Amino acid sequence: MIVISDTSPIRGLISIDRIELLHKIFYYVNIPEAVRNELLQINTLKDQITFFLNQSWVSIKKITEEKKLEHLLKYLDRGESEAIILAKEIGADLLLIDESKGRKIAKSLNVDTLGLIGVLVIAKRKGFITDVKSHLDLLINKTGFWIGQKLYNEVLKSVNEL
Repeated sequence: MIVISDTSPIRGLISIDRIELLHKIFYYVNIPEAVRNELLQINTLKDQITFFLNQSWVSIKKITEEKKLEHLLKYLDRGESEAIILAKEIGADLLLIDESKGRKIAKSLNVDTLGLIGVLVIAKRKGFITDVKSHLDLLINKTGFWIGQKLYNEVLKSVNEL
């Protein structure tokens, strides 16, 4: 499975010390150069990000479609734009992205998406974590991750935690 990730899912997982879930679930993750650059600007997580970027299961790729990038930059930030373009360029099976506008654009280009919450749900179903609730609560309280109460409850119901 070819997986591309935007900045947000990586940042979230690093913030709660669960970045290894990407490797356990997907084995190999590709990121565009812009995502690497965005991650390196997060000074509070510098050591963890450097560790992540140096993993053998992480590949940093350069996009080639500069014209498409110019177009997407009208709507999204550089990391999201390059992640979507890279997903199309290499025929990714899945794009990890949280931002709703980015997901909508990716889906309009026939790119399947999954957010950080979806990664946690898969992690529980595969037995890599025992619960989703504590991880969501940590994301909310430690990183300011936003999730509406309705979605929060739906997610917990879907994994039999509510």
